[in-house]
Amino acid sequence: EEGLELFRGQPDYKKSRVIEAFTQHRYPWKENDPFEDQYQRWVAAHPDFPQNVNALLSAREQALIDEEKKEAEELRKDLVNLGVVIRDKGKRQYVRMVRG
Repeated sequence: EEGLELFRGQPDYKKSRVIEAFTQHRYPWKENDPFEDQYQRWVAAHPDFPQNVNALLSAREQALIDEEKKEAEELRKDLVNLGVVIRDKGKRQYVRMVRG
């Protein structure tokens, strides 16, 4: 589905090789996130997100505060399955819905 996060992490190759791989497979390369303007800072009971998404984001926020990295990652994966893409800045979560 368009807009879903395809990769999270640091690539094992130099940036130039990653760009080459993208373009060889006809994926457009962007220096910046093309969905940058769609992220919203999440706050408890955010009115733009469904209740189940807010509940998972709340649990993830607590995991981040408690420095429970594995739990926070598992909750992120659960949210991805619901069409939610998350960007962390410190302990703040910025969220965009791909579907929902």
